[in-house]
Amino acid sequence: MIPKNQIQLVLDALSIEDVVAQVVSLQKRGNNLFGLCPFHSEKSPSFSVHPGKNIYKCFGCGKSGNGINFIMEYHRKSFPEAVHHIADMYNIQITDDGDQKANEEHESQEQYLILNEFAANWFHQHFINAEVNQEFSDAVQYIKNRIPSEESIQFKIGIASESWADLYKAAQDAGFSEEMILKSIICRRSEKNGKIYDYFRERIIFPIFNQTGRVIGFGGRTYKSKSDQVKYLNSQDTAVYHKSRVLYGINFAWKSILDNNCCNIVEGYTDVIRLHSLDIANTVAPCGTALTADQLSKILRFTKNVILIYDGDAAGQKAMIRNGELCLSVNRQHKVHQ
Repeated sequence: MIPKNQIQLVLDALSIEDVVAQVVSLQKRGNNLFGLCPFHSEKSPSFSVHPGKNIYKCFGCGKSGNGINFIMEYHRKSFPEAVHHIADMYNIQITDDGDQKANEEHESQEQYLILNEFAANWFHQHFINAEVNQEFSDAVQYIKNRIPSEESIQFKIGIASESWADLYKAAQDAGFSEEMILKSIICRRSEKNGKIYDYFRERIIFPIFNQTGRVIGFGGRTYKSKSDQVKYLNSQDTAVYHKSRVLYGINFAWKSILDNNCCNIVEGYTDVIRLHSLDIANTVAPCGTALTADQLSKILRFTKNVILIYDGDAAGQKAMIRNGELCLSVNRQHKVHQ
């Protein structure tokens, strides 16, 4: 028997169009992809794939479900066989209930997500209460100058205080173990004195969501000018966050990308939020790293059309050329606009 948490891991990883496209030729129509149903004979496509919801449905014969259901129905596999089939596609290791160590590792991934959600709420509450806390006046002014109020709530913008260990203490009080807190990289242990301190301090916090809206990491921008402070600080890779694969804003953008058959790629967090505030919601950004082939592959689930919107300075233009070449190397059908 496959543990439920590993089944969920497979469901979170799979892209329904990846699974279906192995046997069905799909064409985009509106928000969905359509093709001839593999389960009954037809001349006009009535088989629909919805990338955003990760489901399929045939309007002719009525068959529907997720990627696991599709493998079971088409390949005549059992449920465990279908899960293993998809796990092999995405290089996910599946273990049985007897492998206690592996099961515990998979279970901890859900704990990462729960802890990240707690931290995001903790940062966001600082922003919500900032009007009565003079400590955050500079942060509030920075946010108001750059992020419209509605979007600051939607994107769950937060503030990290300058305190050394307030988040660590709050997370412990909420029942999270020291081991999990340190693994999540929201806190670290000092090499000098061995004390645990908050990784993000005195920064504007941008929670980073996966496509389904779970918090998987954070980006932090300093709001005070200090010579010894790095301008941007980003989460390091964890069991649930791999920055080279993540697109900031994808949870809000994917439907608009489908609707517009186009994706805007910008440089940073505030660029994404500003365009969303102007109803240009088909906009995403890399997370503290250069654009990668993995990130472009995610965009290809929704569209082949990409617009690169970068600064007009030399560095921005250089990045645009480099990333334009990357787009074409990933998929020759990409249409790249400046």
